[in-house]
Amino acid sequence: MIASTTQPTRPQDGGPGRGARGPGGQVASVSGTTINVTTPNGSQAIATSSTTTFELDGAASSLSAMKAGLYIRAEGTKAADGSFTATKVIASTTQPVRPGR
Repeated sequence: MIASTTQPTRPQDGGPGRGARGPGGQVASVSGTTINVTTPNGSQAIATSSTTTFELDGAASSLSAMKAGLYIRAEGTKAADGSFTATKVIASTTQPVRPGR
């Protein structure tokens, strides 16, 4: 048995073959290639690019399908200035249920 007095931390990346887990929340608006979401901590702009992949309710999708009111989670890269560029955006029409709630 190994004991520690420090709380374990989650890795910043999503594991082998996965990007870093990024912001998630409810889409407030989409402006060009940027998705603006409302998060539990305020708001976050998520930049997308021509290589970003999209999923909506488990099916392949596109940026044009991302609309206000959807719930999303992004994977990608957070820059030193706090901006986030998504490599993958997973969207749902229903609010996700958090474990333990």
